[in-house]
Amino acid sequence: MNKRYDILLGLALLIAVGTGYFFNQNRYFHTTTGEEISAAVYQNLETKEKWRVEWNFNYEAGLTAGIATLGIGLVLLGVLSKSRKKVSRVS
Repeated sequence: MNKRYDILLGLALLIAVGTGYFFNQNRYFHTTTGEEISAAVYQNLETKEKWRVEWNFNYEAGLTAGIATLGIGLVLLGVLSKSRKKVSRVS
């Protein structure tokens, strides 16, 4: 595979994982009662020992970011390769 495409695929994978982690959908539960609270309430708690966090990766955000990165990268690679061909013909 072309080296530029390998770099683009690696970049898309990194952005997808980073986006899915950043926009995670964590859920917060009380350990004994099972009561669920929102992230804003959990952040404001003074004692967090009695609460457990269920971490959920946001697959939709990660997939969307990866596909968007691939699309933008392929378009930019196409534009760059097209402009390089024009320059090489003239010189």
